[in-house]
Amino acid sequence: MMVTIIAACLLLAGCAKIQPGKGPAKYQTVAATGRHDTKTAERIHQQAVECLQPGSMDKAEALLNEALVADSTYGPAHNSLGTVYFNQGKLYLAAWEFEYAIKLMPDLAQPYNNLGLVYEKAGKYEDALSYYSMASSHDSGSSEIMGNIVRVRMLMGDRSPDLKDALSDLALNHTNRQWQCWARDQVELTKFDDSTTRLFDESIGSEQILEPKTPSLEELPAPVPQPVLESPAPAVMYFNDSGIQKAPQARPHPKPVVKSTVLQPIDVP
Repeated sequence: MMVTIIAACLLLAGCAKIQPGKGPAKYQTVAATGRHDTKTAERIHQQAVECLQPGSMDKAEALLNEALVADSTYGPAHNSLGTVYFNQGKLYLAAWEFEYAIKLMPDLAQPYNNLGLVYEKAGKYEDALSYYSMASSHDSGSSEIMGNIVRVRMLMGDRSPDLKDALSDLALNHTNRQWQCWARDQVELTKFDDSTTRLFDESIGSEQILEPKTPSLEELPAPVPQPVLESPAPAVMYFNDSGIQKAPQARPHPKPVVKSTVLQPIDVP
């Protein structure tokens, strides 16, 4: 019976099961019983975060697996493992880990943003925008998240007037100078009028409706998931017939309103 419960949790919680081999011990999602060694998971996770860079992803993955053996409900480690998978091109596994991170840390913006990045990379722009919008509902002042929202809206062909306002804001307030320059160029070069541009064609004596051009993204830094660097309050977990769920809190968190937005990894000190 316990094996069945664990299998269900693996499927429902979106946790990637480690393949057997000579690598680190594999972990499984288990009941949060108080025997979880969260301090050890935090310590190992911090070491893994330092390895989240090209050339060190395999080491980061091994450390994160070790951290999750110590505490399989440690959300930042799931978020960072999703970042590893994202950088390895394993988008399905990355989505699993980010979804599990969201379940464990529903009040943090970064896992939503990171999951948006997965969907954007997979070409599912509407889903990406939904998760970017949810991320923005948790951190409305983030220029990174707003930049993701603007980028994916432009990729979707959106040329609404309010998008021009958002680009103007990014040109002034984004923390990355490359983003500022790119946003300024889009304001100057893009036509924002009812999502289409009308051009008079003298050869046929009529107007043509031109579809919005896809913006050049070469000037922008490649979007990558980011780790969570602070330990969130532990989520209370319990088992029911459908797997692990977050226990109800005294003040339930309202369901985020989906607006326009895009994904990043999580690190905890």
